[in-house]
Amino acid sequence: MADHLSNFYVKDLKEICRIFKIKGFSKGNEDYIINLIQDKFMEDPFELLKRLSPDAIGLIAYFIIEERNTIPYDEMGD
Repeated sequence: MADHLSNFYVKDLKEICRIFKIKGFSKGNEDYIINLIQDKFMEDPFELLKRLSPDAIGLIAYFIIEERNTIPYDEMGD
């Protein structure tokens, strides 16, 4: 999971923390924030996924399967 999270900017990692109500990230560096997210997710991964919409879960699945954190314009569709 850390490998995938390391592809995000720090501002995006902080936004992930805000969305999932992870505390203690504001003054941390990239590695610290990644560890916070990883630790929180490993506590109960299904609890975190319950907060997401089906579209968000589908997007996460896409990123995992494609091993990327962006969607090429020609693949976006409608």
